[in-house]
Parts: sequence; structure tokens; C-alpha cells
Amino acid sequence: MEDHFFRRGLGSLFRQALSGLAEQRSILVDPEDIVTSALAVVQRHAHEQPPSTSPEVLAYTALLIAMYRALAAAARSPHEALEWVRETQNATTDFLRRNVRAALDAADDALALMRDASKEKEETWFGAAFRFERVVDDANAYHLEVLACEFVRLAAAEGVPELGPLFCEWDVAWIDAIDPKRHRLAFVRPTTIAGGCDRCRFYFDRVIDS
Repeated sequence: MEDHFFRRGLGSLFRQALSGLAEQRSILVDPEDIVTSALAVVQRHAHEQPPSTSPEVLAYTALLIAMYRALAAAARSPHEALEWVRETQNATTDFLRRNVRAALDAADDALALMRDASKEKEETWFGAAFRFERVVDDANAYHLEVLACEFVRLAAAEGVPELGPLFCEWDVAWIDAIDPKRHRLAFVRPTTIAGGCDRCRFYFDRVIDS
């Protein structure tokens, strides 16, 4: 499954974006070496993953780690390598932004849509490798707090904790899709574990005219 992830779907988008970056910046990277490196990360941590967590969580994390290591070998500094990984990831997020915006535009209740999507992802994708607490869940608000993040844990376990914030940046695509005026929905994420806080706070609130 993991090899399939790297060669199709999201993994394929990352590889295409990386190839574009490498050509633009004259960076020498071998996509096959990156896949091999990512699969090695998967093999080291597969036994730690609970059955309820999608294998794509580890595969996605392993891909970013492998890309970062490959780019670091060509970069002038770790900061430059991080920026290259950030550019690569940003190039893959347009489809997510478009899909979320279209779903919100079509929804009768944007808050309900995001609440249901969040709960579904908790059950079918994140699973027990993450810990969630719903501090508010009512008709006008959905406040979710993440108490343990597998992305951050894996990055630290592989000796690259500086990658942690990049996993948070993936969320920016769907966050940017929310238009408070159009969708009557406000969202804030004031803290993240990767940013040094004890939890990530995802707060959705219905916009109610005063």
C-alpha cells in the first residue's frame, strides 16, 4: 500500500511538484531514491501504528522526511531545504482548496459540513495515533483540540523535528477555502503542538448576525 501511495494520488502529486522545483532550481534529486528512503522510514515505524490509523499518515510523513533529507544534501542550509519542501507541498494543495471551497459553497450548513468531515477523518484516517478532545460541540460551534499529533512525533523520532510545522501548513489549504461572509463560518487555529504549545486548537464558530 505504501509503495502505491508514493506512485499514485497524493504521492504522485508531490513527486511531480518536486520535479518541477528541481528543474526550476537546478537541483539534482532522484525521485526513486526518495521513494526508497521514504519506504525505509515506513518500515521503521509501521509496527507503531494502530490499526485505526490510515497507513497514509505514515506514508505522507515518510515522504516529507525523505524529500527534506534529499533536498538538504543539495541546499546551502537546512532553512533552504525546508523552504524547498514547503514550496513542493504548497504546489500540491490547490486541489484540496478547490474541493473544500466547492463543498462549502454547496452546503446548506457549512458548520455541519466541517464538523461531520472532521469526525469522519478522526475515525477513518487519524485514528488512535492521534488524541482528540471536543471541548465544544453544539449547534453554533465545534471546538476540537488535538492533544497528541503523530506527524510531530514521527518527525521527532526521525531526528527532524523542524519539519513539524510543515504538516500544520497542509491545513492552510482548507482553512483558506473558508469565507466567513459567504459560508457564515469563522475558523481560528490559535495554537499548534508543532508550534510549541501543548495542543492544537481547531475552533469553528457559526457567524450569527447581531
